[in-house]
Amino acid sequence: ADARLVALDAATGARVWDMPVVDPTTGSPADLTALKEIKAIDVAKPERAATLAALTRFAGNMAPVVYDGKIFVGVSGTGYSTASEGWEGDFVGQTSFGDTLERDLGAERANADTYRDAWKTGGGSIYSSPSIDPELGLIYFGTGNASPGYDDYKRPGDNLYTASLVALDIHTGALRWYHQIVPHDIWGYDVASPPVLFDFLANGTTVRAVAEASKSGWLYIFDRETGKPLRRSEAFVPQNDLLFRRPTPEGMLIAPGAAGGANWPPTSYSPKTGWLYVSGTHNPTRYQLKPGEAGQPERIVISFDKTVERWGTLSAIAPQDGKIKWQVRTDLPLVSGSLATAGGLIFHGESNGQFVARNAQDGTALWHFNTGAGVNAPPVTYAVGGKQFVAVAAGGHKLFDFPLGNAVIAFGLPD
Repeated sequence: ADARLVALDAATGARVWDMPVVDPTTGSPADLTALKEIKAIDVAKPERAATLAALTRFAGNMAPVVYDGKIFVGVSGTGYSTASEGWEGDFVGQTSFGDTLERDLGAERANADTYRDAWKTGGGSIYSSPSIDPELGLIYFGTGNASPGYDDYKRPGDNLYTASLVALDIHTGALRWYHQIVPHDIWGYDVASPPVLFDFLANGTTVRAVAEASKSGWLYIFDRETGKPLRRSEAFVPQNDLLFRRPTPEGMLIAPGAAGGANWPPTSYSPKTGWLYVSGTHNPTRYQLKPGEAGQPERIVISFDKTVERWGTLSAIAPQDGKIKWQVRTDLPLVSGSLATAGGLIFHGESNGQFVARNAQDGTALWHFNTGAGVNAPPVTYAVGGKQFVAVAAGGHKLFDFPLGNAVIAFGLPD
């Protein structure tokens, strides 16, 4: 949890360099000072706990991406990363697709001067690996929640550029475009799934697109050069009429919820079918307003009701019209990305331990293997000596109570 980026010699495993991504004490570009302090801490001594907490506010959850002699990596830790000055935006009452956001805009504007510096700890972490278009010179990534997540009176405004899909110039870092999917998010609907770059035909014209699967249950498709929204898909998980509603003191159960929709698992695209394959989860969340401390405004508290049924979906979605071509339901939340192959297959894991191959055209299960632990990671495919393999990690998921394991398993076609 100290956001270090480590380079190893590929041949020997020897450490070449070890660098903090940021200085956790200042939020500025790092030097080695913070790393040395962390290494010097005796974690067995309780009195050092506060020091350790101060130095490990950032985490490094994102797998680094290497391109053109550079390494791109983000930091996690919603409460400590910074957003951007002027992040209040236009105080919008709707999403860009017309969904009503239940916000007290009058109270937010009244709080604007008091919390003018909220952007300095405004959140917007980067959890998933970015995607790169070398021809356009753009790098795309989703951003996390605004902070503080549930004391939202402390962050009036739209909280740009949190819960957004962002495109930067890969050479300069300049912002080329962004699309905020959920302004002033209070539901945990951060943009967690990696964006997918693909081309598709529409009315005889090739469209260069980027797709982003959301935790609110829709797949969004944009022109990847301009950021123009092209469409939003049908909902791939159930959505109740409480979506984007502000919680009440009595509490309400909202679907998809903070751990629903499309979370970290990556979406795949098959040029063979022309469809995107989205892993989804139905996991309603209870949101409730509770009194704040010492006369402060009410705060939002979330919880997961384990008596409510939860399950997963794998959906094939056509980018031309956003329609779901087929969908299969899994008995537990689907926390594994999918893999599309040129052979017309879709591979994905299930939280009950099954690793599955399906027909990309209709979703029919063709093969499965029980790994003994939740398959909650995305599979990959590669070739060695002309033979193709598919590999996946079966480690389970402690947060979601899926069976734990420690295996990486590779599969190949029979000789």
